[in-house]
Amino acid sequence: MERYRIFDHEADTGFEVYGRTIEELFRNGVYALFSLITDIEAVQPLVEKRITVNGNGELLINLLNDSLYMWETEGFLPKTLSIHVGRGRAEGVLRGEIFDPAKHLIKQEVKAVTYHKFRIVEEKGIFRATIVVDV
Repeated sequence: MERYRIFDHEADTGFEVYGRTIEELFRNGVYALFSLITDIEAVQPLVEKRITVNGNGELLINLLNDSLYMWETEGFLPKTLSIHVGRGRAEGVLRGEIFDPAKHLIKQEVKAVTYHKFRIVEEKGIFRATIVVDV
């Protein structure tokens, strides 16, 4: 099973992420989002940041937008995520590092994760989410 697939969407970009569990889906969502922004393989999991998001059907979007906010305000590039997803709440720890222009190449700016075409489905034991981002 692949982790994610990038696709073009009009003036925006999107991706599908996959997971055997909802937690794996969320982890792969963070990985896919930040692979749009930088060479994610160059990011080391050296710094930990706690993250908590609330919501009903929009937990994944809230998680991705809050992760994006950490990037925009602190220069934090997450690579991995340990997370527990419960009813209306997700709590976890992002691991990554602070942006270093000598080490990290920025591929493109991502302004926001949108609700356009957003959905999560489960088929044959695999969760799949479709996400479009404003670039």
